[in-house]
Formats: sequence, C-alpha cells, structure tokens
Amino acid sequence: MPTTTLAGHRSPTHAPSATAPSATSSSATGPAATAPSATVTAQPGLGARRHGTAGPRTLRSRWARFLNTVLPAPSPDRLVPVAEVSRGLTRFVEEGLADAEISPVLQELPSMTGESRFRVLVPASSREVAMEILAGF
Repeated sequence: MPTTTLAGHRSPTHAPSATAPSATSSSATGPAATAPSATVTAQPGLGARRHGTAGPRTLRSRWARFLNTVLPAPSPDRLVPVAEVSRGLTRFVEEGLADAEISPVLQELPSMTGESRFRVLVPASSREVAMEILAGF
C-alpha cells in the first residue's frame, strides 16, 4: 500500500531501488547535498476510519471535560444569576434577600422595549436560599 510523505508525495512501501540517487552520493556537491535526509511517512485517513468523524455535540462535550480538568474549581464567592425582575420589584428583592443576610447585585439588562429588567446575582454559596426566597416574585 503506498504511503504519503510529509511533503504530500506518494511513495511505495517497499525499499527504494538500488538505482535511486542518495543524498550522500559522491556525485552531489554542496553542504545541503551532504546532509543526511529523513522522510516521514503517514497513512492518511487511518484514524478517521477507525474513529469516525466527531459531531459538534461530541466536540463540545470533549472541550467541556478538558476545561473541567484544566480550570480551577469555581469559588463559592462567585456571583451566579438567580432571577430576572422588573424595576418595580427590585426594592422587594433587595429587602427579602437582606432578611436572609444575602447582599444581591442587580445588573440591568438591555431591553428593546424600554422596560427596565434586572438580573439578580448572589454569591454561589447562597444560591439555593436566594432561589427559595425569590420563588414568589
């Protein structure tokens, strides 16, 4: 079976014939001609036939697993979103979370309609409690 060299030229898998010129022959001149050469061969498509092509869902899951092994564990103090509320409810949300000693961060969301909406962010360690408090809003 022929193989493909690194430069893309096809070569047979058997040894070269005795009449083929070598890089170390006495007829060649110059420093480039006297240096030994190496040919790297590969069989294209071998991995594709064995493993098949990976779909986008598979690639995404592989990337997520890689990131989970490389990135440090998330901090319990990072802010996570728990709700989105209108401007009229922000005071009630802040007071309800203050009763549970949770200080929220309100992030205004862009709106095309002109109505102001806010995303409520709380520390990750307080997420479950905050979601129970905000369940009625």
